Amino acid sequence: MEKKKVLLIEDDLDLSNLYKEYLTAAKFDVITARDKEEGLKLALQEKVDFILLDVMLAEDSSGLDLLRDLRASEKDKETPVVMLTNVAKDEEKKMALNLGAKEYLVKASSKPKEIVKTVKKYTGTLKDSEKE
Repeated sequence: MEKKKVLLIEDDLDLSNLYKEYLTAAKFDVITARDKEEGLKLALQEKVDFILLDVMLAEDSSGLDLLRDLRASEKDKETPVVMLTNVAKDEEKKMALNLGAKEYLVKASSKPKEIVKTVKKYTGTLKDSEKE
């Protein structure tokens, strides 16, 4: 079976490495980006099965802007996206979901294993034994 490809867009290198380690251990092919420009480029060029996207990227870019641009492109309107954030803001969450994000997870309350489980859920790789 071919590995599912996950695009991880996270500007915090330590977190990016941590999530990548867990996703790779779960048999995902993981590509990473650290900013909006690189993330959008990879999302449109690569055939990815899932996008894990940080809300707050570099000072001048936002994951919400990236999601908006991605959904506006003709190339990618359907890839499941889950947003990650450090600060839970209802307005931001509502905007993300309106733009087509599947979920909006707060990093502090989402362990890496739970994030992997969420990725599995949306890539169709969650086993019955892993379901709640």
